[in-house]
Amino acid sequence: MTATPTLVWAPPGKGDWRALHDHFPRALTPEYQALLAQGMEQGEALYFEQYGLPARTLQPAFVHGRVFVTAAPLMGPATNRLPPTPLLWLAVRLVPAFRRRAAAAQRTLVHRPWLREAEAWYAAERPNWAMRNAVLDAVDPSALDDLALVEHLHAVRANAHAGYRDHFRLHGPDLIPTALFLARSIDWGLDPIAAAALLAGYSPSSRGDVDLPAWRLVSGYDLDERCGVELPARDVQVRPPTTADTQVEASLLALVPEADRAEWDVLLADARATYGLRDDNGLFTAAWPVGLMRRAMLEAGRRLVGRGGLEDPEHAVELTVDELAGALVGKPTAPDGADARARRVARRHLSAQAAPMSLGPDLGLPLRALPTAMRLITRALLTLRDLGLTDAGEWAPLTGLGIGGGRVVGRACVAIEPAEALARFEPDDILVTAGTCPAWNALLAVAGGVVTEEGGPLSHAAVIGRELGLPTLIGVAGVTRLVPDGAQVELDPAAGTIRVLG
Repeated sequence: MTATPTLVWAPPGKGDWRALHDHFPRALTPEYQALLAQGMEQGEALYFEQYGLPARTLQPAFVHGRVFVTAAPLMGPATNRLPPTPLLWLAVRLVPAFRRRAAAAQRTLVHRPWLREAEAWYAAERPNWAMRNAVLDAVDPSALDDLALVEHLHAVRANAHAGYRDHFRLHGPDLIPTALFLARSIDWGLDPIAAAALLAGYSPSSRGDVDLPAWRLVSGYDLDERCGVELPARDVQVRPPTTADTQVEASLLALVPEADRAEWDVLLADARATYGLRDDNGLFTAAWPVGLMRRAMLEAGRRLVGRGGLEDPEHAVELTVDELAGALVGKPTAPDGADARARRVARRHLSAQAAPMSLGPDLGLPLRALPTAMRLITRALLTLRDLGLTDAGEWAPLTGLGIGGGRVVGRACVAIEPAEALARFEPDDILVTAGTCPAWNALLAVAGGVVTEEGGPLSHAAVIGRELGLPTLIGVAGVTRLVPDGAQVELDPAAGTIRVLG
């Protein structure tokens, strides 16, 4: 028997590469890799320039199908060593490209463009995205002839690419106001967990207060995930809105220096005005457009199965849209069923391998070299990133950071991925998982509680826990191994514990 070779996890280039395992725990399909890479690089570049960040964009790359990202330099090639701080200090003040970014950062703090962008999203962009998705959704791929289906495949792909570009562009207004509020709260000596709780109730989309199209991705982001129409129907009861505790707000405000309280008021109001934008736009710019891509690709797969070109309609997502189009029109160079099956087997093998959290050197940006406004915005985003994480082993066994509602007892559903959980999850189960992202929202809306191994006070699970009033425990090391699936457990956020009963 031949031993399986050990994977080598080498950096995809120079720079500090960080994994996005919370959103993408498995190796990705080729068409989705292209979609994610283009959308992220283009969309992040737009808001980096507008908001005055000291990098060109957030650049993704794929190692054994897994996503890693790095900040692309504003000028010159990527490097594994930053220039000395004094030289960087001079560069950002003398080089025209950096000076333009510094001026943009200053304008950002003065004019607060996130308010205008959030208003534009709800008033114009959101209805426009709903309409363009609905037009494509109204097309029945099974009623099209082969050439029309090829045209439809290209149309839904173009729509998804435009959606992902907008999704990442909107990370400016949907992240920076919250980041600034929390970073300045820390400056004033406030507990960021308590400060973040003041945003509860300001993201109605997180509670499911929207009409959900059938062909939206539910179980994840990639094209091999399931859409709402492909899953068992559930009678989802929307949780009642939560509200921030006015007494906590008053107690935090009392700790802010009097001279800074007007700044606190503005930052809190701006964070609340934009807090719900991320989950809201994700449905229209990502989940629905990619769901429509999946529907069209599955129709192509069904036709190719009938002609002996594929072994399973699901194998269609292992091909690119161009390859599917070629197969539909009979191009001899198109991949066949064996090729598609081999790709799926290889991708599953890669998905089963443990992947590192980072690749390449740890390049800490010397913030003190940046001009004041650019430094504040950059530091705020890094603070937001760090608040989404927790150190392994920070808590005692079966303990973590408690958030959300009161003590609850229920059946544990232990799962690593949304699709795995959806197959056996029942309403009021306590979800036990490594970490969550927006793909878990459909489950969290009906869960009795959630416990994660990963995350921090501003991770996705923590945010949803506050928004839904959901009993939540964050950063419980090894909980997916220590809690048996199906066991009765007691989750007590106030005590910060989960306990197996019986």
